[in-house]
Amino acid sequence: MIGINIGSMNTIYSSVEKDKNGNFESKVLLSDVSHRTIPSIISFNENQRIFGEIAKNSLKKNINSSFIDISRLIGIHPNSKFFQKEFNEFYYIGPKYNLKSNGFNINNKYNLTFNDIICSFLDKINMFFFKDLNIIKNKIFTISVPDYFTNYQKENLKIILSSLNIEKFNIINESTAITLDYGYMRYKDLFIINTNGKIGIDQNINKYVIFIDSGHSKTSFILSKFNYSEFKVLNVMNLPFLGGRNFDYKILSYVVDNFEKKNKIKIFSNNQEKNIKLKIRLLNEITKCRKILTVNKDVNISIDSFYNDLDLNENIDRDLFKKIIQNDLDEFEKNFKIFYNESRNLIDSDINFIEIAGDLMRTPILQKIVKDVSNKEINKGILIDECPSIGAALYNLYLNNQLPFKNFKNIFSFNNYNINYYENENKKNEKILFKKGEFLPNIKSIFVDYDYYNKNKTFSLTFLLDKKSNENFTNNFNLFKIQINIKNIIDNNIKLFQNNKNLNIAIDFILENDNNLDIKNIYCYDKKKKMNVNIQYKNNFFTYINSEIIIKDNNILKNIINENKKKLDYFRQNDNNFIEYSNKKNDLESEYFKLKNESVENNNIKFIERLNSIEERIENVENQKNQRDRFARLDSIQNRINDLKNNFNK
Repeated sequence: MIGINIGSMNTIYSSVEKDKNGNFESKVLLSDVSHRTIPSIISFNENQRIFGEIAKNSLKKNINSSFIDISRLIGIHPNSKFFQKEFNEFYYIGPKYNLKSNGFNINNKYNLTFNDIICSFLDKINMFFFKDLNIIKNKIFTISVPDYFTNYQKENLKIILSSLNIEKFNIINESTAITLDYGYMRYKDLFIINTNGKIGIDQNINKYVIFIDSGHSKTSFILSKFNYSEFKVLNVMNLPFLGGRNFDYKILSYVVDNFEKKNKIKIFSNNQEKNIKLKIRLLNEITKCRKILTVNKDVNISIDSFYNDLDLNENIDRDLFKKIIQNDLDEFEKNFKIFYNESRNLIDSDINFIEIAGDLMRTPILQKIVKDVSNKEINKGILIDECPSIGAALYNLYLNNQLPFKNFKNIFSFNNYNINYYENENKKNEKILFKKGEFLPNIKSIFVDYDYYNKNKTFSLTFLLDKKSNENFTNNFNLFKIQINIKNIIDNNIKLFQNNKNLNIAIDFILENDNNLDIKNIYCYDKKKKMNVNIQYKNNFFTYINSEIIIKDNNILKNIINENKKKLDYFRQNDNNFIEYSNKKNDLESEYFKLKNESVENNNIKFIERLNSIEERIENVENQKNQRDRFARLDSIQNRINDLKNNFNK
């Protein structure tokens, strides 16, 4: 059972497996360089895809084909406010998005969509961890995603997972995963009591914990309730554009302004590639210095030959740092106050613990804000990179009733959005179907009075997300529209309606843990007896139309997945060809050097001259434009070396 958290900076894979004693053990899978985290970066080079640490180390070289902050690319609309903020020319680092082709043109070879990028990134990780991709079909995957993700983003993630041949998967919010991991790891500390030497469970206690996760690009406030039989996420607030990079870019602007004034130049030109390389170089130094400021009172940002052989030197102390980022500090404090007061009103006792985590929460100024607002001490005991991943893996145990707590029953997720609907096309009388904060999964019903709607023969519903919560992501707020063909339902159950004039047609909608809204059932409801009456219905009784966010047409869905799979096969073949080519070239070079050493030892001048010409040929192989020509050139060199070896032996 695998848990995945795709972070903006790092991605983590965790697993839950039985140990020798039959107990379940959770662990983080180690990356190719034995790290617990994998940088969320992928590069599409001329010959192969590279990811993680290797892609990070070669980012400057491959800036026109590299993508960073991977999780921010999942399912965003090119015309949305989120896209406009994320791809702001000053902040964005990477290839330029082409609105005409709805993708990124890489190396003038192929057009990549957002889904293609995520597919390839996860595909490379899967190939590293599982080697044989057929193993994936037998594993259960749960992915934790930021709580601000909309249904559209989660539906796109489902398409990505299906394209990777992952057949068994769940999608949960990070708040759910963090809560489950925390409760699982600290269950004994929270609820096990020792009374006169007898170990037992305190069944009468509730513990309330606030989690503050402020990382590279976002901040989340989470309130969770823990008792011996259930865990609940009670409140969530998301700030998708407040994270460590905000601080870094504010410092970058300050440093660049001073550098330009001092040297009377403009360093950012029309050359986008040059601008990005300068930004990367400066941001790397700023990020290091910002972290040093959490310990030291001041820090010196210094880069030799930063621009046109001019050195950059800037001293920043904590007071100046605070002044530079003051607007972001005010934003953090304002929202935390709102969240904290909301949370206090939701519970019947005091907050027990405040757990902070993430790169940004190392900042002493932010820690002071939290302490001042809450009047509480803070804990730093959770690893926020690992929590959502391990919690996602544990979620699989929960679904299979395998958590090692005898009395544990449920974990309740948090619904992040109001989901409203209109009856018919006039868009009047907007009603709430699911309220923000309701626990998932949840089922709600809508009742249709046949006599009232008999004139149109159909009953139309338009579902939409709460506009305020969704405005950053899409311009169209519709989840989907449906039309219920009432006439067909009546005709197929005519005897029921003839014998009972009190029947309403009822449609049950379910909101799942992954925030997916769907039709659960259609039936009849007897208003007088207040009881359900099952009916016969087929899918053609209702149709999904204008499905802006949820794709319900299975044929369209299959076509999208098949197209994704074709692209993945193409990239995999490219990767394999390049590995084969590299191995063959390395073998040739080994043979060449061995033969040359033997020639030198025997003072065979003629052979040495011939071998030098072969060395030039090997070096020139890279100049061939495609893999087929490269392999042909290597075969030719191999034949040449074989002839020389035969002559040498004679």
